[in-house]
Amino acid sequence: MHIKDRIPLFIGLGLPILLLLYIFVSVYLPSILVKPQYNFLYASGCSTDYSISVINNRIVITSNYNGQYSVPYSSCIYLYDTRNDSNTPLSQQQALSYSNINPTNKSPDGFTVVSNSSGDTSYFPLFWYGEYNSGYYLLGHGYNKEITNDTYDFKFLGWVQ
Repeated sequence: MHIKDRIPLFIGLGLPILLLLYIFVSVYLPSILVKPQYNFLYASGCSTDYSISVINNRIVITSNYNGQYSVPYSSCIYLYDTRNDSNTPLSQQQALSYSNINPTNKSPDGFTVVSNSSGDTSYFPLFWYGEYNSGYYLLGHGYNKEITNDTYDFKFLGWVQ
């Protein structure tokens, strides 16, 4: 066989390989090359005891109880470090020391923190199967990273600048 006779074979094998390379590059390359630049603060697990908000770019913590029923502060504010992909609990003094918090949903470099919850349930007369996936993710520019799977009491506070 001559090369001229093999051209359809090269095209038939080459196009699927090129398609797979294109998909790989377009899906995985952004998550490798693009990294968020701004850390952020969030609260989790303390909404019954404290009201936490950002006012004038500072964290404000107020107890939901007065007098003898007040509860001592426990670490429920976290710093998510985007460089190390880690959650660090902050003491009350550490949380209050941040003075330039941007409470907008989108970071200056275009990333957002979003909730993801999905459930799948199938019913059969004798069987029931259910699966529930949830969590909070850092998204932007092809980057997708799970922050936490604790969705009970997650509250995004702001981007640390």
